[in-house]
Amino acid sequence: MHRAGSIQPAAIVCIRRAVFAQAGDNVEYCHTLEEMLEFVPKCVSKVSGIKYLARASHLTIDSIITMGDGNNDIGMLKECGLGIAVQTAPPAVREAADYVIHACAASGPKRFLRYLIKKRT
Repeated sequence: MHRAGSIQPAAIVCIRRAVFAQAGDNVEYCHTLEEMLEFVPKCVSKVSGIKYLARASHLTIDSIITMGDGNNDIGMLKECGLGIAVQTAPPAVREAADYVIHACAASGPKRFLRYLIKKRT
């Protein structure tokens, strides 16, 4: 992962080209937030990690709740049983989610989890 201040579009193109020149087709790229670029091996993702943990815990992927706020969360929001995005997430992330909740700054995740717990009891 590369973190920088505000990355200019031309710099993003240069960074992508440099990484792909070295790694070829073995990496995936995601411009997660304005200041964050992610490069990971093609076989590694949040979804693959969740599936691994689900198998190890004898859970189905449908029984897992995920919350996300960045483009790198879209896969897990779509793939898992319940996908939650915060309202400050980019449009594509909100569209991938089953529910959109208040932002973290407004205690959205905490309030949603409390709601789920109360609903279950």
